[in-house]
Amino acid sequence: MESSAYPMLFSPIKVGTTEVKNRVFMPPVSTNLADHGYVTDDLVDHYRARAKGGVGLIITEVVTVEPTYTYLPGDMCCYDDTFIPGWEKLAAAVHEYGCKIMPQLFHPAYMAFNIPGTPRLIAPSFVGPSYAREAPRPITVDEIHELTHQFGDAAVRMQKAGVDGVEVHAAHAHGMLGGFLTPLYNKRTDEYGGSLDARMRFLLEVIAEIRERCGKDFIIDVRISGDEYTDGGLTLNDMIYVSRRLEKAGVDMIHVSGGTTIKRGSAIPAAGTQQASHAACSREIKKHVNIPVATVGRINEAWIAEELIEDGAADICMMGRANLCDAEFCNKAAAGNADDIRPCIGCLRCLNGIMFGKRISCTVNPDVERDEAGYEPAAEAKNVLVVGAGPAGMEAAYIAAKRGHNVVLVDKQEEPGGEMRIAAVPPAKQELTRVIKYQYRRLAEVGVKCVFGTELTAEDIQRDYAGYEVVLAYGAEPIAPAFMQGFKQVMTADDLLGGKAFPGTIRQYNPGTQPFLKVNRNGERFANESSPYNDIVYAAAHQPGRVYAQISDANFIEDAKRFHTIGCSAQTRNLGEDYFAQQVENGEKEGCFFKADTLEELADKMGFTGAAKDTFLATVERYNELYDKQNDEDFGKPAYRLSAIRTAPFYGCWLGASLLTTEQGIAINEKGQALDTNNQPMEGLYITGDMSGSFFANNYPCLMAGVAMGRTLTFAMKAVKQMAGLENA
Repeated sequence: MESSAYPMLFSPIKVGTTEVKNRVFMPPVSTNLADHGYVTDDLVDHYRARAKGGVGLIITEVVTVEPTYTYLPGDMCCYDDTFIPGWEKLAAAVHEYGCKIMPQLFHPAYMAFNIPGTPRLIAPSFVGPSYAREAPRPITVDEIHELTHQFGDAAVRMQKAGVDGVEVHAAHAHGMLGGFLTPLYNKRTDEYGGSLDARMRFLLEVIAEIRERCGKDFIIDVRISGDEYTDGGLTLNDMIYVSRRLEKAGVDMIHVSGGTTIKRGSAIPAAGTQQASHAACSREIKKHVNIPVATVGRINEAWIAEELIEDGAADICMMGRANLCDAEFCNKAAAGNADDIRPCIGCLRCLNGIMFGKRISCTVNPDVERDEAGYEPAAEAKNVLVVGAGPAGMEAAYIAAKRGHNVVLVDKQEEPGGEMRIAAVPPAKQELTRVIKYQYRRLAEVGVKCVFGTELTAEDIQRDYAGYEVVLAYGAEPIAPAFMQGFKQVMTADDLLGGKAFPGTIRQYNPGTQPFLKVNRNGERFANESSPYNDIVYAAAHQPGRVYAQISDANFIEDAKRFHTIGCSAQTRNLGEDYFAQQVENGEKEGCFFKADTLEELADKMGFTGAAKDTFLATVERYNELYDKQNDEDFGKPAYRLSAIRTAPFYGCWLGASLLTTEQGIAINEKGQALDTNNQPMEGLYITGDMSGSFFANNYPCLMAGVAMGRTLTFAMKAVKQMAGLENA
């Protein structure tokens, strides 16, 4: 596969004795598509699509080598010969397109899935992750030898099935071999622990076993962390030495990742983080070995991969999420059509789903397995009106038009994107703009008529679009709660991020959820301030005025460092004293932040009078007593989250809450149809996007970035399928 646009990326490379057609390799991405460890037709289709799309070599998801311990229930296995036929089918499907394939051999150790009946987990030592039920049992030397043979048996089976080699997983302080390699989990004092040479002994024995039994023409690749980025963990210098030993042991390729499963985000970079996050490690390791070195870590664009290879950072680029998001990534890039590639936004929905036992999914590609291949022409072309040009509306319009329907897309805004334009404004969210451009560009390709700057009423639809199937995808409307109206500046997030309003010269001061003393309008303490912030604002909603005051003293920054909060509130300690002082000064000018030399003066400035002032001063005195005792007898706050309020100057501010998500909307069924007051579907009316009701009720999915957008795309697709009369839509 040659490419004038990316000549280095799409040039062949020799791995061992095997020539691979290009340098875009697909790293392991769990799919949960296997059936009790066996290859399924869905798995074959999944990897065939990526092979057809031009990938040079595919490393499959985890493949466990023995039957006792399961990594994920939907992962593959190869611990006996019954698994070989499925792998034969998978290898043949991939080879049909000139792509190579290798399973990733793995033992989960302390990372094993907690299936009922699973015995006590095993590990290098009595050390396991914090979320484990109990400490794992150290594996014995005899068990090490047995497991070494099981790795060899699995490799032999894979060779019989026709695969091109295997990858041995020894990265991320993860699984058995990664656990033995890292000093974080390997605390052994026998021949398999202590020095780096001893800790890598198990890994080298596995490699020797596979090489002896599978021969020189069978690729052996080892995945390592080039640096664990963790105190006490493996360093780059360690891994340069390990890489040289691996080459000497006969390994054909080194796959350089980084980080650990312990330090969240270090191994799998999230949205807004730099692409090619482990390239610095692969660059250094490449200087010390003479075998191909691959780099990985959110490489989502062809030009970046080309630069990495041309610049000597790696010989190969592992591109997982990019090929998951668009199975035709390689073909499109090689042809110079990078703008046609469905853009990966790094949201990690593909990971979030499988961690909860779900099949692989993608926010930007709601039909990730079919990749549009199954959108046959409709038996009857219909007129379709889509109201709303956000991600849901554009996806619905595109799919409907692709099947041959006459589609009109209407939006009251002057440009497409809807709420996604607003979502793209904060830092680390900029890649959402690429999705808007991609979706809008496709509409022209399939002949969707777009009408912007037009707001439709029900009467307009009945008059101008009579006989049209209607898809409503116009999103949710922000609400400013009544209790906020008395504040000097009130605006919604949409107003601010959409450029309709500006918060003034101080912009936003976000003290976050620092667990300082909090009191209500009566000067009373009302909650454990160390509770999650949604609990605090819920408690505040039941106080007079639905607001609360946060009180601190001159030790604000030092206390914040000691509190060690995470998330948004971490910015308080990270930005430091100078930033805090500037915010105080600006806040005083705006009348929203108060500074005083005495507590009495602070009470006056904050509006406490009469009994409320007396109560406030008594509350502060009581709070200081609790600090001295290091025991919150009143609300149970942890001692390290208590703070004295004795050192001038004293600070105070009034805080409230704003709407984050819409918890209600038009009720729908599983097919996206709007439900009437009798809970029956309304013919011809579909609701998609965040205006469909109750998805966010009673939860806050803060760790699942992209979940809302993925839902909008998915339900848009389901609505169109149902409207078209497709079976099992």
